[in-house]
Amino acid sequence: LAYEVTLHFENLLSNIRQDLESGVSKVFIVTRDRAAMEQAKKIVNANPEFGDKVGFMTIDEFFD
Repeated sequence: LAYEVTLHFENLLSNIRQDLESGVSKVFIVTRDRAAMEQAKKIVNANPEFGDKVGFMTIDEFFD
C-alpha cells in the first residue's frame, strides 16, 4: 500500500504512476476534505489505466 497525501493535484497522476511502478498494489489518495476528494476522483477516474488500484479518503478518515 501507498498513501499520497495531497493538497495540490498537479503531480497527482505522475505520483500514482510512480507508486504503482515501484510495485505497490494499491495507492490511497488522502485529501483534506470531501470536496478535494471528489476533485481527485475526477482526475483519477479519467485515466482508466489505474482501474481499482486507487482508493480515496479524507485526512480525517486516514487518522481514524
